[in-house]
Amino acid sequence: MKYMLPIILLTSSLLASEGAKILIVLPIPWYSHTNTFMPVFRELAKRGHQVTMVSPFPQKKPLPNWTDLTVNATAFSEVIEDFVTSFVGQNVYMFYPIFWRVFTDLMKVSFQDPAVQEVIKSNTNYDLVIIEPFYAQEPLVAFGHKLNVPVVAIHPLGLTPWGAYLTGNEMSFHLMPNIRTAYTNEMTFFQRLDNLLVNVIEFAVAYFHYVPNKERQMDKYMVYPGSDNRPSMLQMLRNVSLTLIDYHPSLLYPEPLQPNMIPVGGLSISHVDELPKDLKDIMDNAKNGVIFLSFGSILRGKELEGKVISVIFETFAKLDQVLLMRWHTEDVPNKPNNVIIKTWMPQPSILAHPNVKMFITHAGLHGITEGAYFGMPLVCIPLFSDQEFDARFVEKAGYGTVLLLPDLTKENLLANINEVLKNPKYKKTALERSAILKDRPQTALESAVYWVEYVIKHKGAGHLKPARLQLSLFQNLGLDIITFLLSLLAILVLVICKIVTYLKLLKYKNSVKTKKE
Repeated sequence: MKYMLPIILLTSSLLASEGAKILIVLPIPWYSHTNTFMPVFRELAKRGHQVTMVSPFPQKKPLPNWTDLTVNATAFSEVIEDFVTSFVGQNVYMFYPIFWRVFTDLMKVSFQDPAVQEVIKSNTNYDLVIIEPFYAQEPLVAFGHKLNVPVVAIHPLGLTPWGAYLTGNEMSFHLMPNIRTAYTNEMTFFQRLDNLLVNVIEFAVAYFHYVPNKERQMDKYMVYPGSDNRPSMLQMLRNVSLTLIDYHPSLLYPEPLQPNMIPVGGLSISHVDELPKDLKDIMDNAKNGVIFLSFGSILRGKELEGKVISVIFETFAKLDQVLLMRWHTEDVPNKPNNVIIKTWMPQPSILAHPNVKMFITHAGLHGITEGAYFGMPLVCIPLFSDQEFDARFVEKAGYGTVLLLPDLTKENLLANINEVLKNPKYKKTALERSAILKDRPQTALESAVYWVEYVIKHKGAGHLKPARLQLSLFQNLGLDIITFLLSLLAILVLVICKIVTYLKLLKYKNSVKTKKE
């Protein structure tokens, strides 16, 4: 009998969320973003939910309970190239105007895709929508209104004050280091001042320029019965039920999160595939070990060809280790014999191999996550966006070094590699960081799936959302209180001035009267 209550509760929980129809709309070809959360989507299908996914990344093998509506990824090529070339080495103050322009272009391409248009025009009912509404794809939040269902967000980055405002979290313009700066959580006065300016610029451009542009885009393309009466895009963004954020306090600086924010950092290593035989043989037989180099899935190396390829080759010609290098092409001249280049490599599977000594990375969040999980020391060569921020965290945490692109020379790269290879503190710290990341009550996948089903079961789980989401920006920033207090102060000053004037006048009259007497 003592087990009856837990069994009843477990059964009712499973029945409550069994067989939900879930629509996932992720049309932009951010491979690392989508692929990170793909284990969650597959697990939801495995648990009996009917999953329909609109993306450029269909499943390679048919899955039960799964329907792919495939977006044409090649249509984005020109905008993605603009995205990368515009941002590499860009000053943070110039970042946001370019950032928002490219994001608007990406959604324009998305809305013109037949698969996206099909789901906009479809009359199919769903129980939940999953999107990435805080990173370029804001207009898709209207699917929640169209279908009258809760929206779950995925977010592949840390929060900035703008993201915190949208999700109802703490906004600290001076204390929260912006992820597109190079600052840590311990800033000097002038760093905090600069950080404040960056955060204010991001927030102001987003609120007064970017969101209105995206809303016009939503009104143009997201047309369906009832769309004329929907709330503003900003209201719908602030009404998202739950956000799965690719964050864990072992990977970035600790920040307070509201209950509607679920940290699931580490999802990308929830499953490690077996190495292909050719790679396994190379790694098994590398007598002096293996170094792995990758600049991620968006920037595959083409944009850096003239800048870094010669430096990499000259450096590894002097090393005994085998370099496994992910690049946009395998046809690269003057390649040293110890360098193996492939256009695709299974990163987690490589990092899990015991013969890997180091990971040279652009310091994207997923790269430093996978490096930390497998206890891998890093050499970080950040290129744009949040990468220097991530790299500085790795440097401060003690399991890697940072080499900026303008400083990338054969001598500097060789010095960084030798420092990480020969100084045991980096490997020791990396293993400590791995233990911290793995020490959690649930795996990242278990946590993500639980909370998605929780939102389904509790019909949006509105009780998780903080009340501040109902407040205006003016109220969120406390400007109403400041205005009130300043008004009181002004009235007090005015009263004091009146009293002083009256007393002076009274004194003057008394003095005149005294003289007459």
